[in-house]
Amino acid sequence: MNLMERMCGDLRTLIDKRCRDGTPPFPQLVAVDIISQVAAGMAYLHDRGVFHGDLKASNVLVSHDCGSIEVKISDFGVLQCLQLTRDCETCLHKHGDVCPSCNLSV
Repeated sequence: MNLMERMCGDLRTLIDKRCRDGTPPFPQLVAVDIISQVAAGMAYLHDRGVFHGDLKASNVLVSHDCGSIEVKISDFGVLQCLQLTRDCETCLHKHGDVCPSCNLSV
């Protein structure tokens, strides 16, 4: 069984807490690091044929121990995996979307 480590909350909540006084929520280098971690996570998923479909700050979990922020992508509940045709590889979309490469409803 695989378990994920305990996270402190989600990125949306952390941004909201830090933006109360109108200043940016993170220093620029920290923001770039967070974005890089999310991009690396999405690249990992895409390389394996998994497409999230609902990436947003509330679906990014954060851990901020010892001053550094680590993020994990979460909430894969909206995905569906369908093998459609040879011309249309595995498509993962929200229910009711249209696959752009083969124009079939998913």
